[in-house]
Amino acid sequence: LAQVCFAAFLAGAARSRFRAHSARFRSAFRFPKGPRPNDRRGGMASVASAAEVTVTLEGSASPNSFRAQRSTTIRSGLLAALAAHNAKEVVDSGVIAFKPDADGFDCYGWLWTTVFAWRGRSLRHIVLPWATVVLQAAIISAACDPRIMQEHVLRFPPSNTMEEGYQILAVPVAFLLVFRLNRAAVRFYDARAAFGKLVEIVRVLSAQVVEFCAHDHKARDDCCRWAVVFPVASRNFLRGKAPDESEELAGILTDGEMTVLQSAVNQPLLCLDRMRRAVMEGVRSNKQDSDAVISQQFRCMEDSITILTGTVGTCERINGTPLPFAYVAHLRQFLLLYLLGMPWALQTSYGWGSVLVVAIVAFAMLGIEAAAVTCERPFGGNANHLPMDTFCQVVAKNVEQILSQAVAAERSVGVAIAEERGDAFLDAAMRSV
Repeated sequence: LAQVCFAAFLAGAARSRFRAHSARFRSAFRFPKGPRPNDRRGGMASVASAAEVTVTLEGSASPNSFRAQRSTTIRSGLLAALAAHNAKEVVDSGVIAFKPDADGFDCYGWLWTTVFAWRGRSLRHIVLPWATVVLQAAIISAACDPRIMQEHVLRFPPSNTMEEGYQILAVPVAFLLVFRLNRAAVRFYDARAAFGKLVEIVRVLSAQVVEFCAHDHKARDDCCRWAVVFPVASRNFLRGKAPDESEELAGILTDGEMTVLQSAVNQPLLCLDRMRRAVMEGVRSNKQDSDAVISQQFRCMEDSITILTGTVGTCERINGTPLPFAYVAHLRQFLLLYLLGMPWALQTSYGWGSVLVVAIVAFAMLGIEAAAVTCERPFGGNANHLPMDTFCQVVAKNVEQILSQAVAAERSVGVAIAEERGDAFLDAAMRSV
């Protein structure tokens, strides 16, 4: 134990020295602020700037006219709101994500990232039972010590029968704990898959609406707005609270829509209803395509909305259906009795060393049960829960990119037509876009 503590001290000293030298290096070679070309966090800078699309055209209206350079700036209200929304850095400060290097090398992560990390551990769930078990082991060891109790010492018969029996009892305890942790892990990854499906289908629906409702910009923008709001509403619904979204959704929803959203009992259902209404408006105003094409377009968008309903239902099922109470109660009762009886079985062979053995075993077993409790409903703000705020930001950035690409494509088509028909047609095309 002394060697381990000394090695930990040396490692901590080396780590502090490395941090000091790295800080000096960064201060000596300070880079300018702002996103770099290949920076992940700055990757959406080009998308955010697409709220103001500038097209420069050099053309001629007639063979006798002079060549002139014209610049037209198109501003979209929804794009501007999304750009302002995505400019805010949203970080799930409470969530800890352990990700080794890309090549799988995780030598340094063993010590500082995981072994000696206290933040993110479920220690507060096991403090009371762990302290109770260790205290009882210390009391039994003191009662069996003749130097403390003298003639009132508690003596055990020298037999290994109880110790061997406890080795047999470890098998059912381990089985119960493994099943408990396995169920919690399955629920965690099911929740992650459901919310990942939500993000995927929102992208698909936004792309479909942008293409199928290009003739009706109001219906397109309405559906995209509520598609951005949908993951925020799902997060609030799963967490069981409705925080003030006035700042988070500023510019995306109007004050009246914000009031309706906050007063809704089930916010995701309201968002789905508004998206379905916007899709119907876009379908009814389509006078360009045939009835068969319009029917197929509506079917695709309706299928996407239906899948979104299923993803929220999956998350709601995971959040509202924990493991049966009978199983959890039986596991905790059996585990606590096993740990409380361990000092009696180990006292004859280990003496005061049984306290250390009981403390380590109790920490391991109680920690597994606490980790299962933490991960079985991963929709809150715990360090081991899903980064739902980041997911909401990802959806907003994806919708902004899809809208920006659509606006740029419409303008490129207008420029191509204007090069053939002249500057007079360009002005009418830009106003229509």
